[in-house]
Amino acid sequence: MKTPKILATFTLLALILSGCTFGSKQNGTPQDAMQKITTKEVTYSTADDATKFTGYLAEPADGKKHPGLILIHEWWGLNDNMRENARKFAAQGYTALAIDLYGGKVATTAEEAMKLAGGVTANMDAAFANLRAGTNYLKTLSSVDASALGTVGWCFGGNWAYEMAKNDFGLKTSVMYYGQMHPDDDLQNMKTLILGHFGEKDTSISVDTVKEFQAKLKTLSGEHEIYIYPNDGHGFANPDNPNYDAKSADLAWERTLRFLATHLMPQAANTGNISQGSFTVDANGNWSGTVFVRGYAETKKIPEAFCEKDCKEYDYVSFHMLQTTSVEFKKFLDDNKGNATVGNYEIGLGCQEADHIVYENDSDQYDRKEFQVTPELTTKILATTLEQPIALKLTKLPWSNGRGAPTCYSHFTTIEAVQE
Repeated sequence: MKTPKILATFTLLALILSGCTFGSKQNGTPQDAMQKITTKEVTYSTADDATKFTGYLAEPADGKKHPGLILIHEWWGLNDNMRENARKFAAQGYTALAIDLYGGKVATTAEEAMKLAGGVTANMDAAFANLRAGTNYLKTLSSVDASALGTVGWCFGGNWAYEMAKNDFGLKTSVMYYGQMHPDDDLQNMKTLILGHFGEKDTSISVDTVKEFQAKLKTLSGEHEIYIYPNDGHGFANPDNPNYDAKSADLAWERTLRFLATHLMPQAANTGNISQGSFTVDANGNWSGTVFVRGYAETKKIPEAFCEKDCKEYDYVSFHMLQTTSVEFKKFLDDNKGNATVGNYEIGLGCQEADHIVYENDSDQYDRKEFQVTPELTTKILATTLEQPIALKLTKLPWSNGRGAPTCYSHFTTIEAVQE
């Protein structure tokens, strides 16, 4: 197969790689899994079986079909950090294949990494053959829903995640962590949805180029998303990188999971089934109306930051939104992220008190509670997961029962379950 005309993408390879010139500790300690997983080293081959490749496979151990992901490594190669990423995605309900573009070699110095990456650039036919073979291999696995495939790439791998999207590998999604792209590329026929994470201070990918790319994607069909992380440099999501920013890395991870779930897990975010609702924001930034959301809950023990006395830790119920059909509400969350919440697209439902979810006023001057969720609905909300979400109708009065809450988007007046 003839290699697509992509050489322009790699003319800036040296610039991209310069942003990855940091040592790698290769920390392989996995995070706590949401579900049991299995892992193994695998071998797969081209369609004619003439060329074999190796990779690392992590998959949920429940025997069910899941979305499949191709993970593409940084210029260091398929190291323990990449294996940990595969395990993290498997714990979230994805079958993840971390491919190896270096044929088993792993760099430990920038000089070694540059040489290995340069070798891939010099023979892109082989790289494309590897990526296509890996994609076809995923489709054959009993743990994979072949209609729900995506890719995630970091740095050098982010370049290739973009190329897989641009060159129609049959993927629904492509997540780029600070990968090179070209706003001038013809993307009119691209079928893959792109999510991009970029650092504002990245010296290898200018923020102006990212904004041009963002503007280009807005001219295309589909819900593409580009995020620029203020004051962050290249590699901000890698714990082994001096530019690592834990807060931005967590936010990018949350956005990645939401994006993948929305487009690869229709049972988790079934677009179009929940109503649009009504949403208004006054001149002071206070919102009111009704919004519909779909997502899952997480109970966190956090200190009550706004109380005036008797402060203590609360079992606080946060709701991770996989979908909201209100464009205005989504924009409101984007514009006010970090206010009255612990993460973007995460809204506070209230405190768990016995068998109720209750949102109390932030101070003791009011002798009333703004809402109290029934035990039945509380049980349903607390039982939700990424793969088994719930749709909710959230209502907020203009001044939240007499208490103003500028830019605060928890603080609901009523919470109801939506029958779908």
